[in-house]
This record gives sequence, structure tokens and C-alpha cells, in this order.
Amino acid sequence: MNDTSMPPAKETQAIDAITVAAIAVVSYLIAAVVHEGLGHGLTAAALGARGLRLSTAALHLDADSVSPEASRIISIAGPLTGLLVGGLLALIHGATRSKHAQIRYCLWLTAYVCLFANAGYLAALSFCPFGDVHGFVKGLDSPLAWRLALTAFGAAASLAALLLAGRTMDEFLGRNQRRRRAAQLLVISYFAGSCPLILSTLLGRDGSFIALISAIPATLGGTILLLYTILAVGPARPSTGPLPLTPQRSLPWCAAGAFALAVYALVLGPGVPR
Repeated sequence: MNDTSMPPAKETQAIDAITVAAIAVVSYLIAAVVHEGLGHGLTAAALGARGLRLSTAALHLDADSVSPEASRIISIAGPLTGLLVGGLLALIHGATRSKHAQIRYCLWLTAYVCLFANAGYLAALSFCPFGDVHGFVKGLDSPLAWRLALTAFGAAASLAALLLAGRTMDEFLGRNQRRRRAAQLLVISYFAGSCPLILSTLLGRDGSFIALISAIPATLGGTILLLYTILAVGPARPSTGPLPLTPQRSLPWCAAGAFALAVYALVLGPGVPR
């Protein structure tokens, strides 16, 4: 008698919290380096700034070594570079296909950490008497108009990124319990990525309780839209696969997370050069 029974359906794999946390530490570190290093730091070096010292908290430089015009460019280069890199990574994620769940999730997470943090910075902090936007508008004609325009741009970019994030998470969610899976991934990522960055500010040359308190809203607030992405997740689409990509236990990714923590502790936390 022939056996005509169907093979058992594969079950959705469980998300490994440790690996997701390690990926988040790497993604947040990359986003910090993009903003402070590639954005502020590389621009400052190209414009001839002296006394450069890079840390997770800020780029320090000799203000007398650059003109007011150059200083404005250096100030706005951080958020703009973060948005540019985040947008490029999101495009790469959308244009490529892979079954390697850890790489795909790291690419997705890094893209949206960059987009949320930098768009949110423009939307929420354009009217603060400190920071990148203040450094950019200081000395310009019609500073109020500039602040309003940057706030509106940041808000629009934040909303667009939120909607795209909810849509492009699809490959990690499958057809069932989509928001539950999104919450598992994003809550772990939000706290695991934010905490090392925040605590590393205590290791700086001017590290203090005040620096820590300043870093908390900047980091947790900057990427708060990661948590709102859980609500932006929609129903499964016809193209949604039944088995989502699932970050499982990966020793190489755990090692990458440990290396990122060492970079915070030994390099970017204290600042370079020392």
C-alpha cells in the first residue's frame, strides 16, 4: 500500500535573543560611527580642522581652526550622512535577497537605526540651543525659518522611515503572530543596542553623570521609532513566505557583538586619539 501522506510542515524557528542582542550592538555601533566618524569627523578633517577627538558622545575639535562656514558644514554633516547611509542600506536591503537571517537582519536594523536616529534628531532637536542643528543655523539669515524647515524635513523623513520599516520587516515575520515576532526582535534590539552606547559616555575624558543623563534621551529617544515599528507592521501579503527568516544562535555574531562592546569600552568610549 502506497504512503500518500503529506510530509510534516516545517515549524517556525524560535528567535535567539542573545544573537539578536549581539546584532543590535553591532548595528548601533555602526550607526554611531557613521554619524560621528564619517559625518562629522571625515568632514572636519577634509575642511582642515585640528585637535580632532572622536568618541561615541561627540566629535571634539579646535573651534578656532575652522571658519564659521566650515563649522556649519561640519555640524550638519552628521545627520545628513546618517540619513544618506541609512537610505543606501535600506535600498541595498530591498534590492538583495539572501537566506542568511543574521546578515539580513543586521542590514535592516542598521539602516533604520541610522534613519530613525538622524531624522528624529532633526525633528525633535532643531529648536534646542545646542547640538548639530544649532551649530548649523547659528549665524545664518532667518534661523527660525531654517529650524522650521529642518523640523518639518525630519518629521517627514521619520514618518516615511517608519512606514518603510514596518513594510520591509515582512521577511522576518511570516504569516502568523507577526507583531509578536516584531516585538521580540525590536524590543531586544532597542535596549541591547542603546545601553552600551549610553554607558560608554561615562568612559570619556569628560565623562560624568550629566553626560550619561544627556545620552539617555539622545539614544533612547533617537531610536524610539523602532518600538513604534511594531505597530506599523501590517498583515501578511500574498508574497509573504510561510517560514520567516529567523536569527538563530550564531557564535560568529556573538563574537562580533563582544568585539563591538570592546570597541565601545577601549576605543570610542574613552575617545580617539587619547
